Amino acid sequence: MNKKILGVFAGILAGLLWGAWMPITKYGISSSLNINDLIFLRFFVAAIIALPFLFKYGFIEPSKSYTKTATLVFSSGIGYVVIASFGFAYAPASYASTLPVSMIFFSTIISLIIYRKKFTLKIILSLLFILFGFIMFLMQFSLGKDISIIIGLVLFTLAGLSFAIYNVVAKHWSIPPFHAVSLVSFYSFIIFFPWYLQSEKYIFEASAKDIIFQMFYQGILVSFVALLAFSYAGQKLGATKAALFAILMPVLGVLLSRIFLHEDISNEIYFTLFLMIVGMAIGVAPSKNTKIPTEKIIDKL
Repeated sequence: MNKKILGVFAGILAGLLWGAWMPITKYGISSSLNINDLIFLRFFVAAIIALPFLFKYGFIEPSKSYTKTATLVFSSGIGYVVIASFGFAYAPASYASTLPVSMIFFSTIISLIIYRKKFTLKIILSLLFILFGFIMFLMQFSLGKDISIIIGLVLFTLAGLSFAIYNVVAKHWSIPPFHAVSLVSFYSFIIFFPWYLQSEKYIFEASAKDIIFQMFYQGILVSFVALLAFSYAGQKLGATKAALFAILMPVLGVLLSRIFLHEDISNEIYFTLFLMIVGMAIGVAPSKNTKIPTEKIIDKL
């Protein structure tokens, strides 16, 4: 099978797994576990899975740079997860749609800075659909004077920026997906574990069912499988196109929030999600190589 087609399937898989992460994380926080418990379970399981790969590939990225290794770990591991997880403590799961949209936007900007390359009209049109849909999405919510909602949106935006850095540099540095994901998983656990030991824990009071479910979903599917799939998509399609699959996150996240968390979702929100899906489809679809010089894009901005 064509490697680009495999990249598309990998991007879709990552988007779907991460989309379910929003309501599942919110559910975990609202039930028997707290944020620290969920982060611990995520990194603990992922670190165990990562160990065999690190013994094979090494405990530092291929060029032996500690700076690059730290950038990978903080941008898609401990830094990203902590920022995003605390966002759920302030805002409903459906507001986390801010995260993938900001990730797409910042991935595009960072790629523009690093590569100084030409962007196609198709990608620009795709981003316009996504941003327009996102603006309409935010307009459906009453932010009012609720400072907690504002804090949540800011945290989700910062999490998107953090992951955008990983999305671009992992591709730019040509780091094999298995190696990158293993580094992120292992060192994120090493960094977080001392904090967890002295933090408030609910894990000893939680049911075995909740713990096993969160270990499987957070530690295996989200932290390892989804990140591996997304890294593969970035290698085969490029950072900008791979980022577009993040739009599947708010789509699935909103739907599951409605089904399992009983959050109110209006018809207008469904329409905005449709616009963002159209933007994603435009961005990843094959097209002619009609390009606009980067300098002209910068001038227009």
